[in-house]
Amino acid sequence: MSTKTVPFKMAACKCKYNCRRFTEVEVRTLHSEFWKQTPDNQGNFLYGLINITAVKQRRPRKEDVVSKKRQVSVTYCLPKSNEGHVQDVELIKAHVRSFPTEESHYSRRKTSKLFLSPDLNIHRLYRAFKITHPDTNIDQRFYRRVFKKSFPKLSFHRPRADTCATCDRLTNKINFEESINKFKITAEKELHLRKAEKATQLLNDDNTKSQMPSSQTCTVSMDMQQVIFTPTLTHSNMFYSRQLSNYNLCIHIGDTGKSIMCMWHEGIAGRGGNEIASCLLNAITSGMTTKKKLQIWCDNCAGQNKNRVILIVLIYAIAKKYFDTIDLKFLVSGHSYMPCDRDFGIIEKRKKVCSTMVPEEVASMVRDAKHFQPFNVVMMTSDDFYDFAKEADTFLNTAPIKISNLSWIRISRDDFPMIKTRQTFNTLEPWKSHNIFKKRHSFKSVERIQALSASKKETAISEPKKKDLLAMLDFLDEKYHAFYRDVCK
Repeated sequence: MSTKTVPFKMAACKCKYNCRRFTEVEVRTLHSEFWKQTPDNQGNFLYGLINITAVKQRRPRKEDVVSKKRQVSVTYCLPKSNEGHVQDVELIKAHVRSFPTEESHYSRRKTSKLFLSPDLNIHRLYRAFKITHPDTNIDQRFYRRVFKKSFPKLSFHRPRADTCATCDRLTNKINFEESINKFKITAEKELHLRKAEKATQLLNDDNTKSQMPSSQTCTVSMDMQQVIFTPTLTHSNMFYSRQLSNYNLCIHIGDTGKSIMCMWHEGIAGRGGNEIASCLLNAITSGMTTKKKLQIWCDNCAGQNKNRVILIVLIYAIAKKYFDTIDLKFLVSGHSYMPCDRDFGIIEKRKKVCSTMVPEEVASMVRDAKHFQPFNVVMMTSDDFYDFAKEADTFLNTAPIKISNLSWIRISRDDFPMIKTRQTFNTLEPWKSHNIFKKRHSFKSVERIQALSASKKETAISEPKKKDLLAMLDFLDEKYHAFYRDVCK
C-alpha cells in the first residue's frame, strides 16, 4: 500500500537534542545524525517527515534570556494511507452529487454556478452523510474541505427565479442546429433579450420619474415571494414531511421606497388571482399613495397577475375614485427582476438566522428584517379575500383583447367603457381600444357595487399534510400545539 504525508495530525518534536533552540540548518544536521542510527531506511523516511518553520509570534522577554529563545518550530507530518484518503474523498463526492441542484438565472451574464436547496448547509449535509455511512471515521472538517475543493461552483443559495423558457429553447437550438439556421436563431434570441432589457429599463425609469417632487404618478412593483415553510425544525425527518405553506405578496412603492408585505398561510386561502387582487385592493384602500395616477409592474404569471381578475379590481379602484388612470405593465417572462426581489433577499438573509414555528413568527421575522423603513406587514384574514373571479365573470369579456400577448394595459376614467392595450413598449406602436364589458353592463355597473362577494372559505391543506403537521407536535413547544390543531381541523 502506498503512503502519502498528509497534515492531519501534527506533533511537536521531542528528540533528545531539544532542537527548537537551534537554527534550521543546525536542526537538520542534528536530526540527520540522529536518524542515521535507525535501522534500514526508517531514518531516511522519518527524516523526510520533518517540517521546520520560523517562529511566527514571540512574547516580550528580558534581554538576558534573548539567547535562549527558540529559533524555529519543528513538527512532524504523520503519514496517512493514500488509498484510504482517495476512497474517503470519492465517498463524499458521491454523497454530494446525490442531492439535486439548480442552475442560476436572470441576467445575460454567463455562469456555470449550481445551487443546492436553501434548506441545506455543510452541517446538514454532513449529518445526512453520517446517517448514510454510520461506520465511517470521516469528520466534518474533512467533509467541508473536500466539498469546497471538489465543488467550487456549488452553493446553497437558491436562484431568485425560474429560468426563461425562451432563452433555454433558443440556446438549445443554437447549440444543435445546423450553421445555416444559427444566424436566424441567434438574432431571435438577441431580440428577446433586448425586449427584456427594454422592459427592465422602463421599470427603472418609471421608479425614478415617480420620485420627482412634481410627479403625480405612483409606481409600484408587485410579486410573490417563494413559499416560506413552518415549522422550522432541524431533525432529518423534516426533509420528508409536508410543512405549512406561508405566502407573502410584496407591493413595493417606487416613489417612497416603502414595501407592503401582505401575508397569509394556506389554511386561510390559496395564492391565485383572487388572493393577489384582494391584497392589491387592501393596499389601495389603505392609502398607500395620494396620487391619482398609478403604474403597476408585475411578471407574466397568468394565474396571478395577467388575468381578468386583476383587471376587474383595477376597474373597481377607478370606479370608486381611488385613481383616475392605472397602467398595468408586464416584464418579459423569465426576466422579471424587480425591487421586490431585493426586498425578498433581505428577508431570506434574516430567515437564515431565525427559527419560525408559526405564521405570526414569520411575520415578526419579516418586520425585523429591515431596520431602515421597516416592511409594513399586513396579516391577511379570511375576511380580507374577495371573489373577484365572480365579479369578472359578471361584468367582463376579455377574450377579444388576448391578454396573454399584451405588455401594457391602460385603464382610464376618461376612456370608459374602453381600455387601451399595447403588445410592446414601443411608443410608436398605436394604442388599441377595446370595450371589454359584457352586454347590459358598463362602467356604471361596477360603480354601483355596494359590497364585494366574499371569497369561498376553503382550506388548501391536504389530508396527508394535516397528518404530517400533527406528527410534528412532538417536536414543538406546547404553546404552538393549539395553532396547528386548529389549522388541521
